Amino acid sequence: APLDASRERTVARHADLVTFQNGADRDDFISRTGYPECRTVLIPGNIGLPRFLPEWENRNRSMRVEKLLYVGVLTATKGFRTLLEAMSLLDRRGMDGLKLTVLGKTEGAGETMLLVDRLGLSNRVFFAGYANPFPYLADSDLLVYPTLYDAFPDAVLEALHTGCPAIAADTGGMRDLLGTDDALFPVGDAPALADRIEELAHDNLRYSALKVKCM
Repeated sequence: APLDASRERTVARHADLVTFQNGADRDDFISRTGYPECRTVLIPGNIGLPRFLPEWENRNRSMRVEKLLYVGVLTATKGFRTLLEAMSLLDRRGMDGLKLTVLGKTEGAGETMLLVDRLGLSNRVFFAGYANPFPYLADSDLLVYPTLYDAFPDAVLEALHTGCPAIAADTGGMRDLLGTDDALFPVGDAPALADRIEELAHDNLRYSALKVKCM
């Protein structure tokens, strides 16, 4: 947007140091403004107390992909519709053993919940409401995070803390967090997301390798 571009130019002219949460945002800022990289610093999110308790560290013992988990708000910006469309594709491919648990506030999400019914996913998608994510991450096989943009999301950090394998849209800080193409898919691309889930469900070696990288 013009206003955002104007603000970036002002920052680039006057700031002695600019901080970013991930390398992708830093590189985009530099490409747009010409700001010198030597005057930037990365300060990512962190895994620490009191939220990231030792009792949940590497608690996940999953061996295969059957139980999927989504953690976040049910809005367009978080890409939840993309995940539902991917689930519908997987259903049509005969992968009806997959279940998706959704953690997040459901107030005002009536249209999204109706979409679950329209896609024929009512027996595969379960809304658990707003709850502590760590027990669910410890018990799930795969966190799916289809956001359209996030700098350094807590949900993925929480998955890494529990050792729950995670895949995410290739945007913002996801590549910094997950660091492998097997954990990434194009933003807003439901068929590519369905392919990624199917690959991990059918290839235990690939799934095991992803799990090791997420511990």
